[in-house]
Amino acid sequence: MGALVLFGSDEAPLTEEALAFGQSLADIAAIALLRSQELNRSRTLAGQLEHALSSRLIIEQAKGVLAAQRSLTMDDAFAILRGHARARQQKLTEVAREVTEGRLML
Repeated sequence: MGALVLFGSDEAPLTEEALAFGQSLADIAAIALLRSQELNRSRTLAGQLEHALSSRLIIEQAKGVLAAQRSLTMDDAFAILRGHARARQQKLTEVAREVTEGRLML
């Protein structure tokens, strides 16, 4: 994680009090670094979850559009979306977005 270096000399060696204070500083710095890492992980996870929710929303909308246009069940509409995406090596969310925006008719 890091290092804290305390210097003393033969003429002025470090006292027990100075060593205890140095340990306290090291502990505080370690806690701050750990909290920072936790915060970064939480932010990353929140971003991933937000992206997943957004992706799921657009896919559900596209399923609804297809189901309404072609009188399909939601499962059948999803199968068509997924099949189209796989056949063209596209992301499912890209295909779904094109369907919901009316740029792709399946």
